[in-house]
Amino acid sequence: MAEERKCSCPLVPMTTSEGVTVDFCPETKAILFDPGEAAIFFELETDLPGLAKNSAVLTGRRWICPKHPNGHLVEYRFPKLDDLTLDICDEGGCILFDKGEVPRFEALTARIEAPRSRMLRVFERLRASGYRVLGVTPPNRADEDD
Repeated sequence: MAEERKCSCPLVPMTTSEGVTVDFCPETKAILFDPGEAAIFFELETDLPGLAKNSAVLTGRRWICPKHPNGHLVEYRFPKLDDLTLDICDEGGCILFDKGEVPRFEALTARIEAPRSRMLRVFERLRASGYRVLGVTPPNRADEDD
């Protein structure tokens, strides 16, 4: 029996308004995030919030990864994230969000993390990119000039 593909057409690179270049499937409207990209896109500390990683449940479903031909997208269900299901590549660690899962995950992450923590992380990323953020003092850096 041949293994199934979730995305059979070539992925198209797409740059988001957050400056993250993701891979988009024009056929299924899925978005594939490489490791670290989901954290930047969703303004999170890690790709998946820690509380969800500990409770992820394998569903038993898997597909050939459209980016890593020797890898498989393994479907996980996250009970602590309103039973959201995500496909994670067992070879490359990329995360595939099916059509409709990105806005759902955005809403969930907004409830999980404190807004202040998210904003400070955004300011720190801007600072690391060479921007000056006036009027914001990052934690433990009160001695730096803004």
